[in-house]
Amino acid sequence: MRIAFIWPHANTVYQTLPLSIGVLHANIRGYGHVARMFNLPLEGWKADSAEFQQAIRDFNPDIIAVSSWAVSFKSSVEAVRAARKQVPSATTVIGGNYPTLNPAQAYAPGCFDYVIMGEAEHTFRDFLRLLESGKEGELEHLPGMYFTTGDGRLIRNRNHFVEDLDELGYVDWEFIELARAFKRGYMRTVMGPKRKVALLATRGCEYGCNFCSAPLMNGKKLRHWSVELLVQQIAHLYDRYGVRMLYFMDDNATQDRTFFKNLCRGIAALGHRDLTVELYRGVRLENLDAEMLAAMKAAGFKSLTIAPESGSDRIRSVMNKGMDRADIFQAANMIRDADLSLQAYFIIGYPSETREEREMTYRLIRELGLDVFSLHKYQALPGTGSFLRLVKSGRIPRDHTDESHLIGEALPNYNDDLPQDIDREILMTYARFYVRRPRAILHLLRMASAGGLWRSISGTAKAGVRSMVGLGRADTFLPSIREPM
Repeated sequence: MRIAFIWPHANTVYQTLPLSIGVLHANIRGYGHVARMFNLPLEGWKADSAEFQQAIRDFNPDIIAVSSWAVSFKSSVEAVRAARKQVPSATTVIGGNYPTLNPAQAYAPGCFDYVIMGEAEHTFRDFLRLLESGKEGELEHLPGMYFTTGDGRLIRNRNHFVEDLDELGYVDWEFIELARAFKRGYMRTVMGPKRKVALLATRGCEYGCNFCSAPLMNGKKLRHWSVELLVQQIAHLYDRYGVRMLYFMDDNATQDRTFFKNLCRGIAALGHRDLTVELYRGVRLENLDAEMLAAMKAAGFKSLTIAPESGSDRIRSVMNKGMDRADIFQAANMIRDADLSLQAYFIIGYPSETREEREMTYRLIRELGLDVFSLHKYQALPGTGSFLRLVKSGRIPRDHTDESHLIGEALPNYNDDLPQDIDREILMTYARFYVRRPRAILHLLRMASAGGLWRSISGTAKAGVRSMVGLGRADTFLPSIREPM
């Protein structure tokens, strides 16, 4: 079968690659299918681009498949509608985070024939086999399927999780065009390694933070690829693509401490002293010990991130973070004692948060002695506990999607604060931090992607204009700032 995989235009070149589609494609190789990647942001296309529509028409797929997060769902719908106009006979399917957590809302636009929920590698392979053999009636028995049958029955099957992730293979880097992505600035830093790539070592997270969709998507039981396969992939990326920085995107990679220590030792054994390693989502105190920190340093870690999320004990309790102030400072001290830079993540505007509790967060940032920090505005992620409470209280509709969490970009506030006031507070917190610690700017330039910094700076500029003129939007006063090429 001919399969068009779409990565919608709401994603960015500088910070995202369709890793999930890369694994999906690895599972259908060798079955006689012809697949093409339509990475719209990489091509510079949108759904209404004539080039995209012509390319779809020329490829003439049997299957149009799109992977979607909440932030990209609207653009996923636009892209599939545009593609289907060019190839009306094609079967359409959506998978990914948003349809897993909100299948009814994902199915509602009427442009998808099928929704696949959860980890789709095996289901998608069987889905293609049944369609190709004319056995559509058997689709209702596949795990993770959501659709309406011809006689009006709703099929909604529980997904299953693969225990041994090595069964799935790994990302097909050629298919998702990693080399082209690097040329367009994927993960490029201003001062650090120019070739940086996101990786996954595990799936699943045992924790239940009320703002996070991770355990809903991949379950609470931690599963992982083998150390051998991961080290093999890292060696391939280093040799074939010139990668010099790894960015593990796992929700809780260090949860299995023995596994992660062995992974670090495997990376260190490669002997690549110019390789830097980072954990995007950070580490929890209970997973840290002297042996872990030593193994991480040997593997190439130069910094570690913690995620207190709030300076308020009450808000952390509402979030179900499962950590107190003493835990936060103990983790911070262990990381500094290991001679690693210290980063931290925080959420501003969590439902029910007061101005005084936001001030506690800003104060904690000062007290921790951080090298870098990130303040993100709260996003209501579909399916999470905080999202469902907002739906139940009538604050948002069930099909609500937030499209950003950055300063200066439109996002609802659930505590009756003015968006420009929140932006101003965040702006001033960053300004005070870097005025007092100008050397921290160098660390930021070595670690953060150039495109991400550009987007943040543009948002900060808009927030600054809002605070000066007292208006809700600054778009009238600032030119449109496009993603750097």
